Amino acid sequence: MQIDIQKDSIKAEIKNEKSIRKYEFPNLTDTEEEKTDKSIDKALKLNPKNEIHTSPEWINEQVENLIFKDNDKNMHKVIFNLKEKVFALIDDNKTKGTSIVSLLSFDEYKIKFVNECKVKINYFLIKDLIPLLRSFSDKIMIKMDSDYPIKFMCYENMYKIMIIVAPLIENE
Repeated sequence: MQIDIQKDSIKAEIKNEKSIRKYEFPNLTDTEEEKTDKSIDKALKLNPKNEIHTSPEWINEQVENLIFKDNDKNMHKVIFNLKEKVFALIDDNKTKGTSIVSLLSFDEYKIKFVNECKVKINYFLIKDLIPLLRSFSDKIMIKMDSDYPIKFMCYENMYKIMIIVAPLIENE
């Protein structure tokens, strides 16, 4: 992986034996006085109360361990569920069954629990997003509340990457 940080932009290139992925995005700092995109201001103000500190590798492994996958990319979901001090990923397919994997709060895996929450996210979005975050950092913080956008933050010494994912809202 190669990262090139300039005054106005950040470029990242990720190479493996089968592909090369290139990303370019604006270099935003907290000290910038003028921000042209109001959506960035709104995104920075989103601050769900619960926090899960783990590794993208752990999330990726658990998503891979969910077994009731649906072939319809629009219908399949992963439920992020935080109850007391247990963070669970749930794969719920009404006709096939349910699989649940849980993270308990200890040592390097920390959970800041404020209230119980449950958020449904598209399986294929998470499946693609987490390996990307994993290529940048081995630490991830997930901030979440029920039916509220989830904030994924990867951080290292020089940078912080924040991705906000809207929940799936279903009519039950």
